[in-house]
Formats: sequence, structure tokens, C-alpha cells
Amino acid sequence: MPGVLGAIARRAAPVLRGHVVAQRASIYTRPAKDKIGSFVSLIYRGILTFVGHQIYTVIQAVH
Repeated sequence: MPGVLGAIARRAAPVLRGHVVAQRASIYTRPAKDKIGSFVSLIYRGILTFVGHQIYTVIQAVH
């Protein structure tokens, strides 16, 4: 059975990866208009850390 699953995984892997998209730098592209300030970035980082910790705590409580 593991051999069959391995064969399926080997055949499915290239299909699931999709096509590689070539990215090229251009002198005509511009950066974003507004830069996020360091204070706002710090606030967002704190919120994400708090939410991530809450999710981790809930998952640990379920198990």
C-alpha cells in the first residue's frame, strides 16, 4: 500500500506545482505609494503575535 501511495504522490507532485512564472525586474515599475511606518508595523506584529498565541492555546486545549 505505501508503494501505491508513493507512486500517486510522485505523479501528482508536478501537476500540483503548476507552471513556473518567470519574474523580471523592470525600470518602469514603481514602489508602493505609502510606506508603512515602523510604529504601525510594530502594532500589526503585536496583534498577529497575540492572535497566533490564542490560536495555539486553543489547539493545545483541544488535544
